[in-house]
Amino acid sequence: MRRACEIGTSGNPALDIAKLHVMLSVSNCSYSEWRLPAQARQFGLTADLKPNAQARTRISRGPGLGYEIDWRWVEKHRIGTMN
Repeated sequence: MRRACEIGTSGNPALDIAKLHVMLSVSNCSYSEWRLPAQARQFGLTADLKPNAQARTRISRGPGLGYEIDWRWVEKHRIGTMN
């Protein structure tokens, strides 16, 4: 018996996008968890990832993971750096 693969959200939008890419590469992965409220997880990217009215999520076809990091948001919320 082949089990279904279901991937949960992480609370980090960039990691959630990476997980969606993994889902698309696994043949038995059809569902993912989506935590609510969505606004609590929309940060750090120039475009929000969110499901449509049919609760389906489409990912960008751009290079890499398909989304750009919002570096202004990152700088504004940075609390330290490691050297």
